[in-house]
Amino acid sequence: MRAGSRSFLLTHAGLGHFAPGKPLDAYTEEDLLWNRPSLTDSYFGDVFTVFGHTPVAYYGTQYRGKMLLTRTWADIDTGAAMGAYPMLLRLQDMQPFYVDA
Repeated sequence: MRAGSRSFLLTHAGLGHFAPGKPLDAYTEEDLLWNRPSLTDSYFGDVFTVFGHTPVAYYGTQYRGKMLLTRTWADIDTGAAMGAYPMLLRLQDMQPFYVDA
């Protein structure tokens, strides 16, 4: 999908078994639903990937309750199920909006 001047890939959990030339239809449901990328994982250079599934606190307490942004992907699971505020991400400018109940 496109928003603003960027292309995006929205998945539940990033891309398991990522390979730069691998077509999207070659990824399994498992790759799209249950992956937990590491902070050093890098996806496409021209398509930005956005996902949830892994609460950002998994990467360290310094990320708890905030969007985790890398060069090629963003994890937007702020941990609302664990008491953190949920967030929305406006793709056109990558502006996060945190919802405080």
